[in-house]
Amino acid sequence: MEPVKQTFPFKLYHTIEWASDSEFSSALSWSPSGNAFVVHDREVVVEHIIPNFFDHKKWRSFTRQLNLWGFKRELRGPTPRGEILSPILQPREARRAPTDTKDRDQEAFQQEAALFV
Repeated sequence: MEPVKQTFPFKLYHTIEWASDSEFSSALSWSPSGNAFVVHDREVVVEHIIPNFFDHKKWRSFTRQLNLWGFKRELRGPTPRGEILSPILQPREARRAPTDTKDRDQEAFQQEAALFV
């Protein structure tokens, strides 16, 4: 039996959780509100964090996936510049059922969402 391939949101959640609990928390972390994550140091994220969870080491590929999954970069308003708003991810402390995803991946997403609860 072939192992189940994890979708981008699943990998991203584990990436942020790992970085938040490691020496790389100053480069990538959850926002204080928990509805976004923040890239504090792009170079460190590209060189040391992304390669541990994804099959590439490219910022452009990472941001393309964020865009495809509906993540938005907040540039104005009450959130600090550079927060990436997450339509589906929450940190461990603020978990709740995800609410949105692409129709083509709905079934896989629902199966993985059960792992977040």
